[in-house]
Amino acid sequence: MLAMPDRDKVRRAIRYAQGILGLRKDDVILTSFPKSGNTWVRFFFCHVISLAEWGDRVVDFPTLDRTMPELGVNNLLLPWQHTTIPRIVKTHKGCWPIFRNRKSVLVIRDPRDTMVSFFHFENGKKTPRFKGTFSEFIRSEAFGLERWFKHYRSWVDHCTVLLRYEDLKVDDIAHFRRMLDALSIRMSDDLLAAAAERSRFGRVKKIERQFGQTKTDRFKADYMFARSGETGGWHDYFSNEDLEYYTELSRKYRLAHY
Repeated sequence: MLAMPDRDKVRRAIRYAQGILGLRKDDVILTSFPKSGNTWVRFFFCHVISLAEWGDRVVDFPTLDRTMPELGVNNLLLPWQHTTIPRIVKTHKGCWPIFRNRKSVLVIRDPRDTMVSFFHFENGKKTPRFKGTFSEFIRSEAFGLERWFKHYRSWVDHCTVLLRYEDLKVDDIAHFRRMLDALSIRMSDDLLAAAAERSRFGRVKKIERQFGQTKTDRFKADYMFARSGETGGWHDYFSNEDLEYYTELSRKYRLAHY
């Protein structure tokens, strides 16, 4: 009989196989490094569906995860039930060859702020996958800055449209419109504005407080997925040596957006 971790690996392998086999030509790949704004964009798309097809049903985290599929988590062989938008498939993976013949959205956030948010995310789990200081975290092979840069470099020359978290903070409606135009998705200004308003950080944080998370068993009781949503918070975490490390990687991977 398989032990629990082995069974989890088998289930994940099956889901990835279903995902690869189930990907369709009209699917849109929504990719980001963890804690970069992927959830914000997914909430936007899910609110579009809610407003257009459900009569403005509340979109909480469980509804989001039931509606918006993720590669390796959901069975992509199942049909897409919605007509308002094409299927949006989330992934944190690098740009695999199978992704390159499909439209895609790359969401990026200042990698320094991303590291801060990712560090809190991992430490918010009941069983953290990383134990160590923040400086050790950003240098770790599995979670750190270089992994962010590799993800960025794999996608930046292949994505259909790139969204910066910081630009969405300034004018989400304008940049969601730019994204929709690049994806050839037609949408009224009223629908776009309403979905954008319902997807902003304050609204999502309120929804999380009211209805909770999807996988509450994974996180400590006081953990909030929508933690702060701020930009520039990295100043309180990065030492001079950490910034030198970041600068070295920025040059090595030709970072053009920060």
